[in-house]
Amino acid sequence: MLYDASANVVEDGVSKGDGVVALSFDTSCAVHETWQTVTGSGTQPPPIVLGDVLFAAGGSGAWSALDARTGAVLWHFGTALPTLAPPIAADGHIFAGTYGGELDAFGVAG
Repeated sequence: MLYDASANVVEDGVSKGDGVVALSFDTSCAVHETWQTVTGSGTQPPPIVLGDVLFAAGGSGAWSALDARTGAVLWHFGTALPTLAPPIAADGHIFAGTYGGELDAFGVAG
């Protein structure tokens, strides 16, 4: 599966906001949208997947954890400032910074 951030999430022809779109490929290399989920608004850095959890920045100020297979929101963590830097994984944790230099750390259950 391939994940694209900053995608315009559209439902029934209406824009719901910006977020992540999951794309899959069939044996003839055709691309299929698997799911899409709103995670915020504005420019968003690439998400990161750790196990079955996708971590995404909301751009306008938030972090979200999504089920990487379904796009279901597992949790959402608001921030006071924009989240424009991509999250990174180290030692079983996700580290993510805000535009103002705040560093958030999230544990990954597993």
